[in-house]
Amino acid sequence: MRKLLEGLLLIIYYFWSKTLRIRIINDKRGAQFFYLFWHAKFFPLIYTHRKKGIGILVSQHEDAGLLVKTLKKFGFYVVRGSSTRGGVKGAIGLKEVVKKGYSIALTPDGPKGPRNIFKKTSFKLLNLLNIKPVFIGIACKKVVRVSSWDRFEIPLPFTGCIIYMKEATPTCVEEAQKILENVNNTAERLLNGI
Repeated sequence: MRKLLEGLLLIIYYFWSKTLRIRIINDKRGAQFFYLFWHAKFFPLIYTHRKKGIGILVSQHEDAGLLVKTLKKFGFYVVRGSSTRGGVKGAIGLKEVVKKGYSIALTPDGPKGPRNIFKKTSFKLLNLLNIKPVFIGIACKKVVRVSSWDRFEIPLPFTGCIIYMKEATPTCVEEAQKILENVNNTAERLLNGI
């Protein structure tokens, strides 16, 4: 029964995402990059970045099981670990993924917050892996916010979404924080023009 429910959720996610009116600005898909975006915003990225050769770090917590299955079904290479649990294992796993030529995706405020704060451990990982960072800002017109630590956003069907990407190389965690805030603000401004 559980497998049936998981399969149904995957189908719903796929067709739900197909209804979104997504516009990608400064598209940085295709080359090897380190993608960084806030945890609350990643809903449309699973769809837009599917089967693009991306490894993603996901928490070892058992609650992440459905997310792991979803990511694998959409062609992501999943590495388990986080800044709090299995950090070394996660870093080693990501390093192997980079050696294979994959891009990397990471939510620098995940897996449990604080919300929209770029963690020092995420910045260390960015320096360790030594591939070009791409900061992603995401804004959707109509969303439902889940009552979770990050106020996770689920875009409503047929709503407009902007995904704004910027290649930048920060020299410190504070600069990385500012860049990620700025790309999200830019996505919001561009969204208002839709």
